[in-house]
Amino acid sequence: MPLRPLLLVSLAALLLAAPTAGCARFTNPATGKSSYLWITPEQEQQWGRQVFDEMQKKPGFLAADGPEQARLEGVTRRLVQVCDAREWNYQIRVLKSSEVNAFAAPGGYVFATQGLMKLIQSDDELAGVMAHELGHVAAKHTAMRMQKAMIWQGVAVGAAAAATMAGKDEKKSSQAAAAAAAATMVVGQFVLLANSREDEYQADKLGVAYSHRGGYNPEGLVTFFRRLEKMEKKSGGDAGGIPAFFSTHPSTPDRIARVEQEIANVKRKKAE
Repeated sequence: MPLRPLLLVSLAALLLAAPTAGCARFTNPATGKSSYLWITPEQEQQWGRQVFDEMQKKPGFLAADGPEQARLEGVTRRLVQVCDAREWNYQIRVLKSSEVNAFAAPGGYVFATQGLMKLIQSDDELAGVMAHELGHVAAKHTAMRMQKAMIWQGVAVGAAAAATMAGKDEKKSSQAAAAAAAATMVVGQFVLLANSREDEYQADKLGVAYSHRGGYNPEGLVTFFRRLEKMEKKSGGDAGGIPAFFSTHPSTPDRIARVEQEIANVKRKKAE
């Protein structure tokens, strides 16, 4: 099973078993945005650990003392020291997968694939990608999306129950329940997709900042994106040929333009 479906299955199982905590107003130090968050650090840590355990089983990790692991860990831990989420005990591993991908689970669990490590041509590029992932961790993007998923899951169940009660007979009520649940989930997925797209832009912005703070050239993220853009064009729109790192992300040209603008902003502030 590809990494993304495997990860989604793992997260779905966690959502079903997740307890709820008291809702509190939370101001994120990385983004400056204020929102309601009932996901606790303990829950994030628990979810992240379970994802880590699943990834360890399949596809598995490269050797802890291997060169790819040493390179990934060296670059990423240097970035951890300057990011806005230094409170976690980070677990950083290379996955045995030919996919070109990297992702972060809640609670400071960060992964990159063997395929990504082979494609990367410099530490600046690697820093750009991993700083982007740390941006997701710092902004609590996964925690917020999981929180929304929990809300929509509850709404879908409620809609199905209401439709069943309103049905005139068993067959019609069953069809109404299914339609109501499906419609609710479509709306929920639309909301999650929109937020996820914005999350990617925000993680890019934070990634530029963290790369710069860590002493890396943030242009590395641009050169990496341009290489993926060529792969994307070469695939001719074939979803199977698009690197996993881009398959669910915003359009490449727009993303590159935004990153270049953010790099210009960082350099201007430094000059000032």
